[in-house]
Amino acid sequence: MKLSIFPFVLIFCMFNSCTSQDITIDKIEYASFKIGNSVSGQNDSCYIELYSHIDKNGLVKILEDDKYFKTLTFYNRQLTGSQLKELESIFNGKPLDKHFVTKSLEKDAIYAGTYHFYLVEYKNGAKDSLCFIQSYMADDFISVYKMLNSVYYEGEKKSIDSFKVPEDFRKTLLINYTKSTYLPEIKRLPPMQIDKK
Repeated sequence: MKLSIFPFVLIFCMFNSCTSQDITIDKIEYASFKIGNSVSGQNDSCYIELYSHIDKNGLVKILEDDKYFKTLTFYNRQLTGSQLKELESIFNGKPLDKHFVTKSLEKDAIYAGTYHFYLVEYKNGAKDSLCFIQSYMADDFISVYKMLNSVYYEGEKKSIDSFKVPEDFRKTLLINYTKSTYLPEIKRLPPMQIDKK
């Protein structure tokens, strides 16, 4: 009696597609960063507060450099299938700069946050990158950005061996920052004043 292998192949393919978290993205690198002026006045001093590397299977490797608490931590997380689908909704080959809704702050607004940078590499070898601040971006982009922030900062952290931010990533970030003339200057908020009666 001959058994057809077709049903078994079909079941295997269905199972594999359900459990595989492979996406069209090869990797996504991210940094939350600030730029400091050197003695010469050039914007060439880059402090990366948080760096993450997401591979094609959704494994997130994170470096967090907290100057306030003077801690440097390294940990990883695994994205879920639904989180990977959210990623693909933004990082799907559409140019990242198409997600801007503005490139300027409201009049008299002061920006006291950090800058953000994504570097994306796709399976076909194409790359895209973007420097931004949250208030410049479309809601769907910010939704994915916030989802990733929850991955970075919430829940239990699984410690991993220490690593350095790749030098080529740092160089690409600085090149993009220099070209991103729309980014506002980071300023300190003025101290609060209490009226004395």
